[in-house]
Amino acid sequence: PGPMLFVQNAEEVYTLISGFALINILLVGVGILCCKGFSQMLRIPQPVLMTMIVVLSVIGSFAINKNMMDVYVMFIAGIVGYIMVKFDYPVSPVALALLLGPTFESCFQLSGRMFHGNWLLLFTRPISLVLMALILISVGFPIVSEVRERRKAKKERRENSV
Repeated sequence: PGPMLFVQNAEEVYTLISGFALINILLVGVGILCCKGFSQMLRIPQPVLMTMIVVLSVIGSFAINKNMMDVYVMFIAGIVGYIMVKFDYPVSPVALALLLGPTFESCFQLSGRMFHGNWLLLFTRPISLVLMALILISVGFPIVSEVRERRKAKKERRENSV
C-alpha cells in the first residue's frame, strides 16, 4: 500500500474502516442474541461432546492437507498434551512455541542473510541488546527469586531448630 495509501485511496480505506466498525457493532448484537443458544451446549453430556470434538478434530486435521500423517501427528500431540497436563507441566509454552516457531525460524534465517552469516553482528544492535537484556531478566528473575526463597526457608528452619 505504501505511505500514500490514505491520500491516494482515502475513499476505499475509510469505507473499509467504516465497514469493520459496523461489523463489530452488529457482532455485539448477534453475540447477545446467540448467547442463550450457545449456552445450551453446556447441557450436552460430556461423553457425547468429547466424541464430537475428537471426530471433528480428526476430520479437520485430515482435511487441511488430505494426509493421514497429519491425523497421526494430531493424536501424538494430544497424547503428549495429556501427559503434560497429567504431570503438571505447563502446556502454554509448548503451544506458544508451536505457533511462533515458524515465524521465528524464517526471521532467524533472514537475519543470517542480512548479516552474511556473522551472527555476532546481531548482538551489536541496540534494540537486540535491549531485547536480550529483557529476556535474561525474565528468565533470571524467577530463578533468583526461587534461590532467595530457599535460602530464607533454610535460614528459618535453622532458627526454629535452635
